[in-house]
Amino acid sequence: MGEVLSIPPNPQLSPEFDKARAWSQILAFLFSVGYWATLAFLVVISAVSVWPESVGVAKNFIQGITPEPITVPIWGRVGGLGIVVVVFVPIVAVFHSAQRVFRHFARGEVFSASTIERIRTTALWLIVAGIIPPRPVLLIVGIAAYVTAYVMAEARRIADDNASII
Repeated sequence: MGEVLSIPPNPQLSPEFDKARAWSQILAFLFSVGYWATLAFLVVISAVSVWPESVGVAKNFIQGITPEPITVPIWGRVGGLGIVVVVFVPIVAVFHSAQRVFRHFARGEVFSASTIERIRTTALWLIVAGIIPPRPVLLIVGIAAYVTAYVMAEARRIADDNASII
């Protein structure tokens, strides 16, 4: 009962893949932390944008001061929130997709169809994050990841064709 469950090794993978499996578990965890932190940021910024009084309540509770009156009208705050959401939602999606990719790798699923599809999804979100707002590095990495997913899918197809011949 006190036995720790471990992922059984994939017989098709070399023993050296255990290092990649361990790093993949770490990266999946880090991307998960990034996902939840960014999502929490979006929730907090949304609440503060729509209900700025909530910041005042916190200030009053913590410091015992009266907040300054809010001078930005609701339509301005909601518009600003819209811009923040458009910028950060692709990043949230990148973190979510990337942590799923590395979970696949940690399980030893390197060339599976679901892993390749998840890499492709992550790449597309990177491309979107590189376009809105313009961030050339994210755009280039997204395009490179998409091409990598395409190459992996083609390698899988070739391997399946060769396996059917033998």
